[in-house]
Amino acid sequence: MNAEQANRIPIPDYLASLGIQPTKTYGGYLMYRAPWRDDHRPSMKVDLKKNLWVDYGDSKTGGSLIDLVRKMKPELDVSGVLKELSSFSFQGQKSVDKPEVAGRIQIESIRSIGNNNLLNAYLNERGIDLKLADKFCSEIHFKSNGNTYFGIGHENEKGWSIRNKYWKGCSGQGVTHHRTGSHQVAVFEGIFDMLSYKQLATYSSRQSDLLILNSTANLKRGIEALQGYEKINLFLDNDPAGTDATQKIREEYPYIKDKRWIYSGFKDLNELLVSKLAREKKLANAPEASHVLVRPKRLLP
Repeated sequence: MNAEQANRIPIPDYLASLGIQPTKTYGGYLMYRAPWRDDHRPSMKVDLKKNLWVDYGDSKTGGSLIDLVRKMKPELDVSGVLKELSSFSFQGQKSVDKPEVAGRIQIESIRSIGNNNLLNAYLNERGIDLKLADKFCSEIHFKSNGNTYFGIGHENEKGWSIRNKYWKGCSGQGVTHHRTGSHQVAVFEGIFDMLSYKQLATYSSRQSDLLILNSTANLKRGIEALQGYEKINLFLDNDPAGTDATQKIREEYPYIKDKRWIYSGFKDLNELLVSKLAREKKLANAPEASHVLVRPKRLLP
């Protein structure tokens, strides 16, 4: 491992491996108590996008992960830090890019959503309420190739579909079917599309079964699962793959309703949700916002 590779390791994952958790979570950064001193007021900031840290309580000392390890363990030189990081087993991802989690996935534990600050921050970034996520998902800790990882998982027919900010995969490939006894069903490509649908349809009293393909590779199984429904509403992606899947489903069920017009201009429902929340936040922060009453609108039928 060289310095460039070491500094791609997410700082929050390294700290979590040492049992150090953030005290406050924000959209793009986390706040910690500096572990090298008695820090009553959290003053160490970790920028999630840049993967850098700064300690505002120590003359703005900061830098990369290597700088952080040397600050915590001054007895180590750079080569010593690299040796430690190369042999460390992280409870998280190895890269702020797109780490490869290859090999067979072994589920270690299944927990409720809401206790992992990194996953909470990821859900918040995607505009998903924690209580809603906990209703349909779980916090999954799993092993692959001897390394431990965690992510947001929802169960499918053959295992778990798992994802976090840096990676997505599954322990078994299959569709997820939430049945309520309804004669209509809403179809999605991924879990965040379905969660966004539920978030946007908060003020709708209509009940519908939910079918998540989890991958367009599961389209054949998804088409089979649609048998018997009187109404089929498709909320697939606004891209060639989504168009192709829509056409194939239409060949089997000509009466489907393609709902992508609702989020025209956006790739998917989650992109629409994130944009909507950003506009609402901007409006709420406007000087005249205190004089305006904003009522929620139901965007989905």
